[in-house]
Amino acid sequence: MKRALLLLIVLSLSACGPQAVPTPDPLQVQASAIAIAGTGIAQTQAALPTATRVPTHTPTPLPTFTPAGLPTLLTGTPTLVASGNCNQPLMTWSGPTVKVYLLNQTKLADIILSLSINTLLGECGYRGYNFGKSAQADLPLGNYSAFAYVSNKFTVGGSFLISKEQNWSIIIKSDRIVLQAGCVRLGATC
Repeated sequence: MKRALLLLIVLSLSACGPQAVPTPDPLQVQASAIAIAGTGIAQTQAALPTATRVPTHTPTPLPTFTPAGLPTLLTGTPTLVASGNCNQPLMTWSGPTVKVYLLNQTKLADIILSLSINTLLGECGYRGYNFGKSAQADLPLGNYSAFAYVSNKFTVGGSFLISKEQNWSIIIKSDRIVLQAGCVRLGATC
């Protein structure tokens, strides 16, 4: 009887003990990061105004897009409205291509960068990059909304305009994403 009572007490106490914490699956973490970046792109695209058809009887010529200066960081929604389905990868474009260096200045290991692009010629879509310290990309001139998921820790974002054919650097910092003219690699100019 004493043994049965002792066994019952031991089993009761062991049932209340701490449970093991499950180990996160790296593939699920990566899928979540891509989903978060995709949600940011979808929300950005949903916030863009839709194009309005100009009546054909208007004798006034249509306005043309003229870039205003070369800002290093812009906030808000891009100013050029693209036509067509923007919720797809932008694999080719009609306008000029520029070399862009992607630089991680967060001191954390991995970056998943998602770029929502509206080219200066009205094409649109998105591009994605997964890298550690730095990477390189060929991109079109245009307006960009950028989101970076950094080492499963946090998400940062930024908006900017690439309006001139030259080398550029997209720099991911711990509180924002910025665009800088020229080639920057790990703090040194190329």
